[in-house]
Amino acid sequence: MRRREEHRPSARRWEADMATFQALFYLIAIILLVIAALPLGARRTRGVGLGLLAAAFALTAFAAPTIDAAF
Repeated sequence: MRRREEHRPSARRWEADMATFQALFYLIAIILLVIAALPLGARRTRGVGLGLLAAAFALTAFAAPTIDAAF
């Protein structure tokens, strides 16, 4: 007979929280990329551009499970 696996509610909640975090960061990245692609006159930024910031958000969302597993 196979043992019935115990379902841990805390594990399911963690997965839901991680999915929410990733979805939010991907959404922010998409919005920033769209804004960066708009032809809006002279946009002078000092430092980080919107495209680079969007890439950072997308990379953070992609790597979130790995980062969380390390801690």
